[in-house]
Amino acid sequence: MIAFSHRLSILSKYIKYRLTASDKFDIHSPFIYDFYTRVVSDETKYKGYKNGEDARLRMLSDERIIEVTDYGTGGRELKGQQRKVRDIARKYACNKKDGALLFRITQWRKPESIIELGTSVGIGSAHLKSGNQQSKLITIEGCPNTAAVAAENFRLSDLDITVIVGNIDDTLEQAINLCRNKINLVYFDGNHTKEATISYFCKCRDAASENAIFVFGDIHWSAGMEEAWDEIKKDSAVKVTIDLFHLGIVFFSADLSKQDFVLKY
Repeated sequence: MIAFSHRLSILSKYIKYRLTASDKFDIHSPFIYDFYTRVVSDETKYKGYKNGEDARLRMLSDERIIEVTDYGTGGRELKGQQRKVRDIARKYACNKKDGALLFRITQWRKPESIIELGTSVGIGSAHLKSGNQQSKLITIEGCPNTAAVAAENFRLSDLDITVIVGNIDDTLEQAINLCRNKINLVYFDGNHTKEATISYFCKCRDAASENAIFVFGDIHWSAGMEEAWDEIKKDSAVKVTIDLFHLGIVFFSADLSKQDFVLKY
């Protein structure tokens, strides 16, 4: 019953989002118009999607059962400690549409350094890295067994990605140090609680470059995540935010005027 009521709540929020979200004709900022048309709404079938989607197909057919350690998933549906890899890929991993967007963001921005919070089985990571192979990508996964599956995925795709294993609370500083305290892109998809999201945002914000982009997963997943998103939008360092419902995107560039967009995706 709880799972059904939660799904109903998400559906209600999504319908409201679809009815109120704007499109490119409502964007007056040249920078955001360029980002929206060239990245968010780009329907080109890039060859670079292959790494991420090959990784997805491998995971969806993987029958192995692994012991999983969870750190604050924010009420996701999978329960218990033993799970099939294919079920993790189906329920937890970055979906095809969002993976393609992550690819296009890194292809467009070409960030030197990327931090991903929440590796899962490595599908989102593969998309992030494939958008710009020259990027230094550091991904953090709390579960050692899940991290091992992701690392195997990276080897099979010939992707040079650094995996840090451990609770994000204990390992984020290490990842920031590996980026030499100059982060260009962060994908927040780990601990889906308000407190953790705000904490990780603040730590990454303080080490972000002026042109950094932050991408947040599941911003409408719960009341706590919506509160976290509202606080992030109000942060004095944040210039522009884009609400795509399932994802939230943040820009810090001083050249931008303070604006919050809700755009169709």
